[in-house]
Amino acid sequence: MRKDYCLLGILYVLIGEILLRKIRINLKALLSEDFTKYQYIDGTRNRDRISPDTRNMDQFVLERPGNKAIQLALFYDYRNNVKQYPSLKEYFRTYQPPALVAWRGMMFSLGQKEPWLSKKT
Repeated sequence: MRKDYCLLGILYVLIGEILLRKIRINLKALLSEDFTKYQYIDGTRNRDRISPDTRNMDQFVLERPGNKAIQLALFYDYRNNVKQYPSLKEYFRTYQPPALVAWRGMMFSLGQKEPWLSKKT
């Protein structure tokens, strides 16, 4: 019986490593020049009117030696950020500090907070 648990543990670790490698490969695509360009031009009417200067500078910074590993570590650690959401929502409900909230390219002041704070999630 102990052998079975040991083998299951090893299998679990190996599957986890395989999945982690696949996830890293997929996340690396978010650091590519194509994706950086997509972030700048997606949803625009006249793509040719958007100067490539800023996105090229962003990509230059992303390409620094060692930066991809740092970005992947930040992506991985985002799970800890999500765990903090309930306490952050409670803080905002309790203290109601002035704030500017940005979400998926939309910004609104917390004067317009009712829909956001009223959710019980």
